Amino acid sequence: MSVLWSLAALAVANPYQLDIGARGRVTVAPGQIVETASGRVVASSRIVQAARRVPYLYLGETHATAAHQNLMAELIREAASQGRTLTVGLEMLTRPRQNDLCALRAGEFDLNAAPSRLNWRSEWGFDWSFYRPILGAALASGGALVALNVPRDWVRQVGRLGWKGVGPELATQFPRDPNLTSRDHRRMFESMVGGHPTGGTASPNLDNMFQAQVLWDEGMAQTAVEWRKARASRPSDLFVVIAGSGHVMYGLGIPARVRRQSGARGVTVVMLQSGTPLEVSKGIADFVFVAPPVPGVRNRP
Repeated sequence: MSVLWSLAALAVANPYQLDIGARGRVTVAPGQIVETASGRVVASSRIVQAARRVPYLYLGETHATAAHQNLMAELIREAASQGRTLTVGLEMLTRPRQNDLCALRAGEFDLNAAPSRLNWRSEWGFDWSFYRPILGAALASGGALVALNVPRDWVRQVGRLGWKGVGPELATQFPRDPNLTSRDHRRMFESMVGGHPTGGTASPNLDNMFQAQVLWDEGMAQTAVEWRKARASRPSDLFVVIAGSGHVMYGLGIPARVRRQSGARGVTVVMLQSGTPLEVSKGIADFVFVAPPVPGVRNRP
């Protein structure tokens, strides 16, 4: 889950219509996938085709939205069918759960036992049934599963104290040389929390929240980059990052930090939800999928 969504109800600027990256807007109707550069409605196979020469595919979801998780499972199956060797990185799980994911892949327990073995309820909280198709597709493809996220207490401490306020022992485990000065990232962040709540002056609390968001993104990017580096990845390898849309929008968050750490590019997909067509910035992602809402269900990006 993303820190920047905690005050989303206060947002002033529309975070889906920021003039970051490619200029112009496209309209996406419920049930459609649109390629933003061309404005064309496309099939899911077009996403995999677009990612054929890049090492990363970033899938930004709205949490616990079945249409989103089902599309992600479909993309994993499609990429595997085209000969990509897959690794699927999950925001939903923190690094200490990596041994459990390796045990799952090795067949030491199955998906029925996974919620208990992965401590899913405490790690993530959203119902396991939404995410089971993703893990099932990854395992069926023979792909690896990676717990992307940093320990949540790290993020909580930075949210309270700021990056420089934590103790030296914890700080040594943080990603080195984080970029805390990205104006576009800060702008997107503020569009989600409604700007400066102190009436125009930077709030220390808001600053800390942004730094916590940076730690989250930087840490997940570091996990992905170091995983690929440790395994001498080949051109056919595809690392699929699954995270909330706020970690992927405008190529900021995880994609920008992976590129900063390794130089590697990727294809971005942002998944939204609406009962009516949405007008979004072309810069928001390479592809946008809008799922219709499910009556009575409230989802979170």
